[in-house]
Amino acid sequence: MKKFLLTLLLVMFCNVSFAEIIKQNNTFDNSHSVISFFASKSSELGADSPLEISLKKETFSNNSNYTVFIKTDNPQKSFVVTIEDSKLKFSNNKIIKVQTQSDNAMESEKIAFRLTQEILNELINTNTLAIQMPLFTRDKTQVKYVVYNIPKLVIDEWKQVIEMN
Repeated sequence: MKKFLLTLLLVMFCNVSFAEIIKQNNTFDNSHSVISFFASKSSELGADSPLEISLKKETFSNNSNYTVFIKTDNPQKSFVVTIEDSKLKFSNNKIIKVQTQSDNAMESEKIAFRLTQEILNELINTNTLAIQMPLFTRDKTQVKYVVYNIPKLVIDEWKQVIEMN
């Protein structure tokens, strides 16, 4: 009984402190989505911590697509260079490139990339995940890189989303 209560408290704490799972149904095409949503309260993901990061699993006709969404603040400071790939680095030091799409707004930038089956396989078996994104700069180098280290509890929640039906 003590183990059950401890586990319940840990699950409640983790969900409140780190992420939230949201389920949606789309009656238009009978698809459904499961989203792990994480709002950053401090520099938990790195020096240039994004405002939000989420993993969306969308299932339609028994096929699932996975997309990561990142929302950052003030794109006037720097914005993602979409002509250069972002990179994912897993705990086994494997690095996989992902094509990034970006949408700039007045007060934020929204970035998205799809997860392939190779990435999903790595994600299921990893304990760490770092995302490196190329940013435009006015320096001579033209590009700098920002790295987001995804917290372990968020990775664990993403694994739950991947396993959900």
